[in-house]
Formats: sequence, C-alpha cells, structure tokens
Amino acid sequence: MYQTADPGTLTGHVGWRTVPRYFFHAAGGQNFTDGEGTELPNLDAAEEEAVRLHGQILAQTPRPLLRASHCIVTVTDGLRTLFEVKTTVSGPAIVT
Repeated sequence: MYQTADPGTLTGHVGWRTVPRYFFHAAGGQNFTDGEGTELPNLDAAEEEAVRLHGQILAQTPRPLLRASHCIVTVTDGLRTLFEVKTTVSGPAIVT
C-alpha cells in the first residue's frame, strides 16, 4: 500500500513510500497545463493515464486537432519531461 505525504515527513518511516506525482500537459487539439498533477504508483500507470487522456482529447476535439495538425500530451514529474504521447495530422485536409 502506498501512503501519500510530504516527502520530508517520511524520513525514517519503514514501509512508507511517497507516491510519485505526474503532470499531464496538452498542446494541439486542446491546450492546458496541469498545475496540480496526479498521484500514481509508478511510470507504467502514468503511461496508461497519458494514453487515456490523449484518446479523450482526440475524441472530444477533432476539429481543433485538424487545425493544429498535432496533439501532444507531455508527462513531467514537475521538473523534467518523462515522455510524450503524440498524434500528427498531415495531408491536404481542408478545415473550415
């Protein structure tokens, strides 16, 4: 079981682990910056969440995606980029 708390309060507590916080930022079809983050047990869970979020953005904003020509979900740990999930639209699409 994971316990959440400020990392400074966990020093010396055997069996307790901080739960990593991942931030999911989007650009392209929908733009937003995640200022709160989401606590998830590990990087695998963050990858799954990023793919889910990416799919939701694609489903909800097809027209803006075509105008932007890309959709990127960038996952960070608050300090550095861990990975990105990308979709790129190319070709002679005409969007009005």
